[in-house]
Amino acid sequence: MDIVEELCKILKPFQECTKSISTESSSSISLVRPLLTHMMSECRSGISSNPSIHELKVTIRNDLEKRSVKMLIC
Repeated sequence: MDIVEELCKILKPFQECTKSISTESSSSISLVRPLLTHMMSECRSGISSNPSIHELKVTIRNDLEKRSVKMLIC
């Protein structure tokens, strides 16, 4: 798999979550946690032979984890 295909695969869940929230006439906060969990699990799945892709997944996952902790505190 080339780098562009891997990037598309990584970013697809984010596109799906964005569409899911944006198509709702009134987005519910109850959607946020499951979508966030889904995106984090997608960043954990699969092993990439490309170090840049691996680093991107780790960076995204770490950022999402920080955001989810902030959500739980608020």
